[in-house]
Amino acid sequence: MNEINSLYDYFAVRCGEFGRKMLFDNAISYVEGFRLARRRAAFIQSKGIRKGDVVALLGSNSAEWCITYMAITMCGAVVLGLDPNLPTREYRTMLRTVKARAGFVSAEHRKRLSVPEYDMALNASMGREERFRQQNLSPQDPASYSFTSGTTGKSKIVELSHKNIYMTAISGSGYLGLTEEDLFLCILPLFHAYALEANFIAPFNKGAMKLASSA
Repeated sequence: MNEINSLYDYFAVRCGEFGRKMLFDNAISYVEGFRLARRRAAFIQSKGIRKGDVVALLGSNSAEWCITYMAITMCGAVVLGLDPNLPTREYRTMLRTVKARAGFVSAEHRKRLSVPEYDMALNASMGREERFRQQNLSPQDPASYSFTSGTTGKSKIVELSHKNIYMTAISGSGYLGLTEEDLFLCILPLFHAYALEANFIAPFNKGAMKLASSA
């Protein structure tokens, strides 16, 4: 069994294992998804974004959102998932708090961020796969930040490490008995940690296919 020490390892091992099996929307296979993520990661690196930098992600649930999440974490950068329903002014404070370097946005959310924006669509913002430079990542490296809802006060930042995310996925998918025959429709928004694990990262561990929704 290949050793997993980061989300890059996690994605690489599972995409190698499930190969041509469909990953997203009966249109993108596991191996194709991994190649697309590496191409986007190469683009991210070409913009001077390095390990530890924060990159925002603003868009509805989609294969593009998931592949961009993969790419950011594969670079060792940290994903800041943003709620598309927030007022634009709130993004400025969030981005400043975590010192975000850039953001990927879907078409309907362009010009809402106060940092350089890149198109989330898979026919844009791509580099050459061979230009991607794999990083030296450890299980404890941060992989994502999210802001709490702030229902009991000001919203606070929650940090998840690479190990937090892939170990939850591995243990959760095993506990639930997920298989390659399972099909997941993602209704909850992926910027929430629960939805990220339950609808994307955990099913990924067992070769299940994900269908995006407009959440």
